[in-house]
This record gives sequence, C-alpha cells and structure tokens, in this order.
Amino acid sequence: MDLDQILSGTPYGDWTEKLAREASARGGQPDFVYKGILVRRGRAVREVGDHLLLLGHQLAIVSVKSRDITMLGRDDEERARNWLDKNISKAARQIAGTERTLWSQPSIRIVSDRGVDVPWIPSRVSEVYGVVVVNYSVPDDYVAATGGDYIVVPMKTWLDVNAALGAGAIFNYLRWRRGRTISLPMVLEQELLGEQLIQEANMLPALNPDLSPREGAWAELESAHPESLRTLNSDYRWARVVDAVVAACHDHDPAWGVPGSPYDYLDIAEVLERLHPDTKIELGKRMLEKSRLAFEQNRRRYFAMEDGEEGVIVFLSDPAPREERRDFLKFLVFAIHTQMMERDYNDRKRTVGFATEPYPSAGRSHDLMLVRGGFDLDPEARRERDALLSELTSTPRPVDDSVLARLNDPGGPSV
Repeated sequence: MDLDQILSGTPYGDWTEKLAREASARGGQPDFVYKGILVRRGRAVREVGDHLLLLGHQLAIVSVKSRDITMLGRDDEERARNWLDKNISKAARQIAGTERTLWSQPSIRIVSDRGVDVPWIPSRVSEVYGVVVVNYSVPDDYVAATGGDYIVVPMKTWLDVNAALGAGAIFNYLRWRRGRTISLPMVLEQELLGEQLIQEANMLPALNPDLSPREGAWAELESAHPESLRTLNSDYRWARVVDAVVAACHDHDPAWGVPGSPYDYLDIAEVLERLHPDTKIELGKRMLEKSRLAFEQNRRRYFAMEDGEEGVIVFLSDPAPREERRDFLKFLVFAIHTQMMERDYNDRKRTVGFATEPYPSAGRSHDLMLVRGGFDLDPEARRERDALLSELTSTPRPVDDSVLARLNDPGGPSV
C-alpha cells in the first residue's frame, strides 16, 4: 500500500505534520525530535515551526506542506507547479522565522517526543539545516527554489530515509548535501542519497555532491548493499540492544541522583546514536554475551571498545548490589579515560560507560556516565590507578600497551 492510499480520507494539516515528525522519532530516537515551538506574543501563543531535529551541535528545522488528498494526482502540471512554488517558498520563510525566533529568545523551552522538557541553549548549536517535506504529487522534473540553503524532499522520501538511517546518519547526509551547488529535481533527492551510500558501502571517499544521480540508485543500494539500511540489515537486531540503552538514558532513578540538566543524559544518548551501524551491532552482541557470562559465572564482566579517534565505550554487567555496581563503573570509566588521555591526548576525547544487571534481568536498570577532556592526576593517584587496573586484568602492565587490550577482561570470550 502506497502513501496516498494510507492517507486517503484522512484530514491533512496537523496530521501530516505529525506523520513527518513521527517518522523522525521512529527512525532514530524520540529524544532528538521536538514538537513545534510555542512562543508567546502578547496575549497569544503561537507555534513556530512544525518540528525540530536536535542532535548535539546540529539542528534541523523541518516544515511540512501538504495538498488536500482529494487533489493529489488531479491537478494539471501548471497548477501543480504553482502550488509547489507558493508553498515551498512559504515553508522556507517559516524555517527562517523559526531560526530567528530560536536565537532571539534563548529562554524558550522545547519538548521532545520522549516528553522531556529541554531548555533551548543557542550556544550549543553550530550547524543549522532547513528541510521542507512536501506531501503532494510532484512533476518529475520539478526543481524547488527555496530562496535559502534548504533541502526539499517528497514525504515518501522523508519516511524512507528516516526508517533506513536514523538521526545520526541523516545529519551526515545533510552536511554532505549542503555542499551541492547545482539544482536537483525533488524526485531525485533519494537517488542522490543512494549514490552516496553506495560509495560509503564500498568504503570509497565521499562523492562530489554536485554529481548527477542515476535513476534507480536507491534500488541498487537496497539490492547490492542491504546491510547499509537498518530496515534491510537482519543483523541490526543486535543494534537494537544499544537503541534500548538510548531509550533508557532519560529514565533516571531519583535514588541514584537526578541530572542537573536534560543535556546530562542527552549527551550520552547522542554518543550512542551517532555510532556507525556496524559498531552498534558489534556493541550489542558483546553486551548480550557479557550479560550472559555475568549470570553464568556470577561475577562482573566488562569490556572497553573504541568507536573512533575520539571515543571509548565501556560496558559492565554486574550481579553486585546497584550501589557497588555504580561505584565500580565510575572507577573503571575514569581509569580507562585518564590512561587513554595520557597515551594520546585529545581534548575532544570522551568515554561513555554504562552498566546493567546480568541475564535474564539485563536492561532492567542502567547506570550511565560520560567523561570528557583531561585530568591532572598527581603521581600517587596515577600509581594507584595503574595498580588497580593491573590487578583487575591480572596481567603485567607493559609500558606501551593499550589499556583497551587489557581491559577486555580475562576469563571469557569477547564476542
């Protein structure tokens, strides 16, 4: 059943805006999707924008335009083009207005689709993108003129891309796509993305965004590289274990400390959301294996893995009482982070740690922490840390060895 059939007989307006927003929330995580902004002007309250995607320093302002369902496919070409010109221009103005409002009223609060109230902090955002989503029958050669640096896509493309990629990969695409200087027919937007994802799947350098995409590039991607799309990659079921941790980041048990700001958990969720799908799959497998071993052996099991030049992830499954589990996680994450910083200093380096119970209760509760930057440890503190790490791994500490190799704990396989 195609989109027109699904929506047939359904009132438009708010409904289609909700459809576009829910596509983003279901494709990635609802923590990064925000409803339109409510702004008070005098006695009136006005909604500015349809929805936002906010992932760390990147923001996408999304505006949705839709034609009455009874007119889809029935307008002649001239009428269709006139409607598209008028409404896409209107959407572009609304996006520009939303951006001005966000930066002129820093006291605004935004609410995620998770239901979390988040203070808007303009200084956290350094990249802003505008996306116009159109639910209408688009002529094959129609090129949108937004009058701004915005991307215009059909609704079906927006639904497919969100389902296949998620928030992190969508922002990667928006950043790459911004470099395009040549106009592109709307119906080829998904083909352009398909060309770039084929390039990535073949582990080749990024394409020039000004390329002319081939019709059928997305279909080729689906058939030749299904592992690149979450909807077609059967192994992505392992990555859902990590997605469940992202979903749990906002569930803070007051007994274990309430975060001072929603960003305390959003920063951790962002790290996990941005992981490459292959890394997510590997991480999910290892988490399940360590949780099983912790249950079978009735002792803590843990591992550390790098997820790029700037990041380390630490996972712990521990049958001990939660307070003891949390304290051990704090030590493990801090010890790994500081040793890594001493080995290869990078002020952007960060370490994320999370812990849970062993199987079969794994995931019932999570303890999470994020450590960034450098720490000036005195020699005695450094010696104590190194001695404890060596005791944990039961191996001598080679001077030039990687802490990660030693902290994939002995006594069991790493998946």
